[in-house]
Amino acid sequence: PVFLTDTNTFEKDTFSKLTHLLPAASDQPSRSLNEEMSTSSIQERRPHLYTLRGLLKTALFKHRSSAYSGFSTPEEYLEQCAATQNMTALPRMYCHTKPLKTVRPFPQIFKPEISIDGQILTKVRTPGETVQVLPVLTSWSTGAQAQASLGSLATRAKKLNVAKLPRLLD
Repeated sequence: PVFLTDTNTFEKDTFSKLTHLLPAASDQPSRSLNEEMSTSSIQERRPHLYTLRGLLKTALFKHRSSAYSGFSTPEEYLEQCAATQNMTALPRMYCHTKPLKTVRPFPQIFKPEISIDGQILTKVRTPGETVQVLPVLTSWSTGAQAQASLGSLATRAKKLNVAKLPRLLD
């Protein structure tokens, strides 16, 4: 779930704390932030498509800090927040007001501090309640992590013997 104490979390660290789901991705950056900033150019930047679900973009935009007052749309504001936190990204933002619905087994895997509507609470959710919806931020990215993931997939696929899987050939 997206944890918001105030709107400024989008401006400081939200886009730098995404969980990597690619098989070969690492949570550790390959280069330091200073190295990225000094060598980053428009040719080295890679497209990133961010999708924000379950939060009102206009509310986030209305509460932006003065440093971001020059932006005219919520998407521009959020894209700049992402670009500031990830120097190798050329971000594009898509905002959707409907939160993500959870289905089995997902309502049961959340910590008891997550409410039925996906918010982080200070108290524990009652045992009979399950998480039904939650706000999420996802990123489709290209570049070194995606390249490493595809390379890992190709390496693992070489080990697959299709002759031993007759139903696959049907």
